[in-house]
Amino acid sequence: MKISGSAITNTGSTRLSNQDCILAGSWKQQRSMTVPYRFEFSEPTGHLVLVADGLGGHRAGEYASETVANTFLSLRPRLKGSYELVEFLRSANRTLYELGAGNSLLEGMGTTVAGVVCLSERLIWFNVGDSKVFRFHNSVLHQLSVDDFASETHIPSLAKPALSQSLGGTPNFHDIDPHTGIEQPSNGSKYLICSDGLTDVVPIPYIEQSMSHSNETAVGRLLDATLAQGAPDNVSIIVMSVETSAPQKHEHSSR
Repeated sequence: MKISGSAITNTGSTRLSNQDCILAGSWKQQRSMTVPYRFEFSEPTGHLVLVADGLGGHRAGEYASETVANTFLSLRPRLKGSYELVEFLRSANRTLYELGAGNSLLEGMGTTVAGVVCLSERLIWFNVGDSKVFRFHNSVLHQLSVDDFASETHIPSLAKPALSQSLGGTPNFHDIDPHTGIEQPSNGSKYLICSDGLTDVVPIPYIEQSMSHSNETAVGRLLDATLAQGAPDNVSIIVMSVETSAPQKHEHSSR
């Protein structure tokens, strides 16, 4: 299985700083970009792509997202299956709370996260919060990730409900229940990993249409569309495609 893709993160039009952090293999970026980064995994065992979206309005959101990305970078060789991935995410959650407990400037910091672990014959997607993972196959976009919204706290005047879970993000420790699923992709399948800075302002039909283009073109179109809508939030977009030697079936499970 061969993985290739393009990735970009951008501050947007109204935020003063970028609290998103993105990861593709050993490459990490948090500074605002205008040109996509291209990546390729010819032997994808243990590689991963990730979007971490630091919580806006919280202290040190950018530090939280980068901390999670750095932790994945240091421990990714251990990610061999869903169990290790879930335990790793729970450990990263504890780390953010421990850092906050030791430094008042970091107290309450948090981040959402979504990504894909690339193994030799399968992919494992994961998310906590409202950053998203989509599969694009046969011209159809399908969301794999599960949005963690606390619907009971939704106030009609607000654009969206509050998050029900994230990594960190609250004054006192809360454990998390990460969402994961296994994919055995068909040849030509594509995946979109993004922060809500994209999906909150760009309609799904346009995202689906853009995914039919090359990875780099799709990323560029989606960023341009976000900026054209005013880009009120940071936005991170990763599009990756899969080449396999033989067609495979999709398998989907979620915690």
